[in-house]
Amino acid sequence: MKIVVQERKTNAFLSSEAKWVRQFDFARAFNTSLEALRFCAERELTNIDLLVCYPGARSNLRVPLN
Repeated sequence: MKIVVQERKTNAFLSSEAKWVRQFDFARAFNTSLEALRFCAERELTNIDLLVCYPGARSNLRVPLN
């Protein structure tokens, strides 16, 4: 399972350097959804979704954060 943050308008992913990247492979993987939520809240990120990605799944769980 990989938990990442995605910006809605550009579909870019948050990287480990806290920059937006296009490739999923370079997205920061959070250990828990709570860690991802805290990170986004502390930085007041807007227009983002939390994605919970399961290997081999047909689709990911998408949670709008604001």
